[in-house]
Amino acid sequence: MKHRFTIKYKDQSTTLNSRLALEQNLTGDDILAILASHKLRMMIFDVMKKIEPTSKENVSRLRHFAKRIQQLEFEAQKQWKFEPDASKHSWWWDIPHCSCPVHANWKTWNGRILGIKSDLCKEIVDANCIIHG
Repeated sequence: MKHRFTIKYKDQSTTLNSRLALEQNLTGDDILAILASHKLRMMIFDVMKKIEPTSKENVSRLRHFAKRIQQLEFEAQKQWKFEPDASKHSWWWDIPHCSCPVHANWKTWNGRILGIKSDLCKEIVDANCIIHG
């Protein structure tokens, strides 16, 4: 049954948490919608990788795609039947050409520092990042 929860695009794949899908009482249509969101994310990332950030126009295009990624994360949260919450987003620091610190953001992801809830947790953005800085 696990293969029903996996989406592939080129050399990328994502497998959904089947246990969580059952806990959230997701329907087949819900799962298909979530998988479609993941595939769209992979496709957008693929396009972004091909855009060289060498002009203002290209940087603008990359930032536009980055905003679409954030919209997709909110949509995915709704599809999973969770309240939309930007502090639980994780796709943003994987965006092509993003120079924000992945490891540091993983440590504080979801408003936690190494698993401990903290109001001090904020996104750690590289001021020189062409996407987020």
